Amino acid sequence: MTRQGIRFYIHNLINEGKIKIIDKNNPNWVYGV
Repeated sequence: MTRQGIRFYIHNLINEGKIKIIDKNNPNWVYGV
C-alpha cells in the first residue's frame, strides 16, 4: 500500500468515526497521518 493509499484509508476511517487523531497544537483539527 502506498503512502497516499494509507492516508486515504485513514481518512475513510475518520469519516466513519472509527479513528480520530487530534493535533496537539490545534485540538479542533482532526486529521489522518
